[in-house]
Amino acid sequence: MNVRHGIDGLASLPPGLAISVGNFDGLHRGHRAIFELCRSLKSAGATGIAVVTFEPHPLTVLRPEQAPPRLTSLELKHELLAEAGIDFLVELPPTPDVLNVTAEQFWEILRDQTRPSHMVEGASFNFGKGRGGTIDRLREWAAQSSVKLHEIAGVTVPLVDLQVVPVSSSLIRWLLTLGRVRDAAICFGRPYLLRGPVVKGHQRALIYGLAP
Repeated sequence: MNVRHGIDGLASLPPGLAISVGNFDGLHRGHRAIFELCRSLKSAGATGIAVVTFEPHPLTVLRPEQAPPRLTSLELKHELLAEAGIDFLVELPPTPDVLNVTAEQFWEILRDQTRPSHMVEGASFNFGKGRGGTIDRLREWAAQSSVKLHEIAGVTVPLVDLQVVPVSSSLIRWLLTLGRVRDAAICFGRPYLLRGPVVKGHQRALIYGLAP
């Protein structure tokens, strides 16, 4: 997977790609539905698949106290995206020059410089400064260009208690705070994974056995 950075990295992508823009934290079933469609579009003639995301989340700069905890580390995110068949990853830093790009300006960069053949987004998609761009505006702009927009419906799953819920990163964070790891795994479509260094402890483990 080829990783590029910033608006220049976005503008330097080869034309004809199937592109999706979003945070993609957790790489859950909803994200996987987007990637599945992107793979189909690549098989049908798109030159490749690109994912465009902020790294880190914009709220870490705008309102750090409201920034959501990460579901996946950057390293794991790269691994999962590569496994999903993503050819290009563009990471946009939450710097003033990027955060001040309006929805119209972002669309113009996509349309005139990136020149994708397809865009794949969910119904709640927002983009640009102040989240000024919506899926409705993107649909209107795409209809006046050569970019074909594909809208993905939300993915719903039954949890352990048989309640059917729409999958989202926010829901998964809530489930994990409650210790509902099995439900989180259902939403992920894989086991929840944490990574960290292994360090030597105090070696105070108790050993149980039969008395002689």
